[in-house]
Amino acid sequence: AAGGDCDDGDPAVHPGATEVCDGVDRDCDPTTTPAGVAVDGQSGFASIGAALEVAGDGATVFVCAGTYRERLDISSSISILAPAGAAATVLDAEGGGPAVTVRGGSVRLEGLTITGGLGGGVVAADAAALDLIDCEIRGNEGTSGAGVTGPVAGTLRVEGGSIADNVAAEFGGGIYGRSISLDRVVIAGNRALDGGG
Repeated sequence: AAGGDCDDGDPAVHPGATEVCDGVDRDCDPTTTPAGVAVDGQSGFASIGAALEVAGDGATVFVCAGTYRERLDISSSISILAPAGAAATVLDAEGGGPAVTVRGGSVRLEGLTITGGLGGGVVAADAAALDLIDCEIRGNEGTSGAGVTGPVAGTLRVEGGSIADNVAAEFGGGIYGRSISLDRVVIAGNRALDGGG
């Protein structure tokens, strides 16, 4: 590497570059801790919602470790990835409504704790597909599918993580949906009038 540049093949990687929380050491300093949210390499977003406003269809949003007190509304195909994992990256809706509402597209959420949703943790009835990878969905309340409401005409895939301690007034304390695939996910402590799981 020439002149202290740790990757001559990538012009975005050099001393002084801004870290964007995508798992790449862009500033050639392994001690730098990235903060905030980035969309496809563009950093500087203080919230996930602000990044979603500029993210195009098919974009990837990288979320750095921290607690994000907001609710997300997604209407296109997008991936939201938290490289530090669910223990360090929390989306807290603070009881203001569903934590995540997916109105269309194929959406992937990875490495997030999703909590504090009123009306559900993740509500994706209108999504084409929803993938939840290594997420912790807990402490949400709703009528049906308090933890996760899967797509009506699409697929819900849950891999790793947990869906726990969610409370539904009617059906599906943990999960409510039709075409559901589960792999290595813990489902526990959810409550509902009918079908607590």
